[in-house]
Amino acid sequence: MRVTKKDFDDLNNTVVTALKAMGKTIPELTKLYKDKGLSMYRMRWDILWCKGIDKTWRQAWCKPYNDEHIDTALRKIIGTN
Repeated sequence: MRVTKKDFDDLNNTVVTALKAMGKTIPELTKLYKDKGLSMYRMRWDILWCKGIDKTWRQAWCKPYNDEHIDTALRKIIGTN
């Protein structure tokens, strides 16, 4: 994973905050997405792009990384493949 420890910790805290804002847990979201036939990849990226995450922060955080780096970090945080 190419994401720095600091950036990983920032992303982890942001994901936790976003989930609280959504009022959902990872198991609840996983079931919801699977029931709708949506992928776990889609779920991870929807969490990153939810309204609970500041757009300016997200753009600055994502800038040094490509999608594979970001998704690897999201998989590690969220625990989905």
